[in-house]
Amino acid sequence: MRTTITICGIILVVFVGFSLYVRIATKREIQENKPYTTYTRLMGVASDCDKYKGQHGEWPTNLTQLITFRPELTDWAKDAWGKGDDVWGRYVVLVPFNEKLGYGEIVSYGRDGKSGGTGLDRDLIVRFPSESNADWNKQQGEGLKHPQRAP
Repeated sequence: MRTTITICGIILVVFVGFSLYVRIATKREIQENKPYTTYTRLMGVASDCDKYKGQHGEWPTNLTQLITFRPELTDWAKDAWGKGDDVWGRYVVLVPFNEKLGYGEIVSYGRDGKSGGTGLDRDLIVRFPSESNADWNKQQGEGLKHPQRAP
């Protein structure tokens, strides 16, 4: 009887330990994928800025204009991003198009929400118009960990 209880206890400890390991590994992977997810969303917003310009003849000056222009962004921007923010829980910033610079920007300040940083705290900045800033935008996505699909 005592042996059975001991064996059951060992099995339970191994199972709980394995479950905790899987949970921690999954959370870490989700965190590591957040910059890539944010980057792809920023690219989508930059593309929407291009479409807005094509239809209205001027660049949007804020995210509200884009959501008004494309109501389907409401669900994506507010639900998927958690009330219009990046995957870190903060609002992305739309820096309006600057005629002198020749571009506008969509900015996420990373995990820490502060300008600058490295790793998960790294700022991601995507520029629009997308086509003329393709090299810049591609560089922003380099080195980001892509989510792996299950086989």
